[in-house]
Amino acid sequence: MKLKSIARELLLALAVGGALAVPAFAANTAVTAPPAALAPAYAKDLTDILDGLPFYEAMVYAKVTENYNRAMRDYFVRRISKQELSAKVAPRLAEILPQDLAASVAASVRHPAYRHRLKAYVAEWGATGEKVAPLTAEETKVLQRIDNDASSKKFAELMPKISDLLRSTMDSIRAELDTQLALEALKTIETTQAELAKVSETGRPIEIRTIGFGPWDQIILALGHSTQRWR
Repeated sequence: MKLKSIARELLLALAVGGALAVPAFAANTAVTAPPAALAPAYAKDLTDILDGLPFYEAMVYAKVTENYNRAMRDYFVRRISKQELSAKVAPRLAEILPQDLAASVAASVRHPAYRHRLKAYVAEWGATGEKVAPLTAEETKVLQRIDNDASSKKFAELMPKISDLLRSTMDSIRAELDTQLALEALKTIETTQAELAKVSETGRPIEIRTIGFGPWDQIILALGHSTQRWR
């Protein structure tokens, strides 16, 4: 269960047409039956496994050049924590990861040596500037055993499916956020235009409200100021 190869695969899945791409405004989301409730121990194993994968960090630290994508990524991170995202993914992950395999992988992910390696890798990969102590010789031995374990190898074989699940879940959430923001922006524009119409006779300027999302705020402000000038 080598973190660098897993992280590369996750980043590729998220970046190519995935959670780092602009979702369609009206996303085509299939309606599926809600997954059955999981046994508490099974659910905890799945969420702990997700917590030990750097999929969320891949999104947070990825270099995103396009303004809308970057703003949406930052908005996503403010609204949805890794724990919340893992809770959404866990029931679907159960369709990929059997309970016995999940228990074995979760035990490895919870090991302090694994957590130490994850922290060090994210600090290096994300260029966080955080200083993390190097792995000890004992930790290295433990990690070699974990990486060569049969359950870890089986888990690595399932990573393409897990990456697809993570990408589709993040795409779906982003599409929902994208639609919510668009509707909120349009409502704000309509309200602003109505308020401007009421005060046009007095010539008094009004405060133009925004929604806290840069790309839409620029449009709202531009339309509001333009309307004020021409009235």
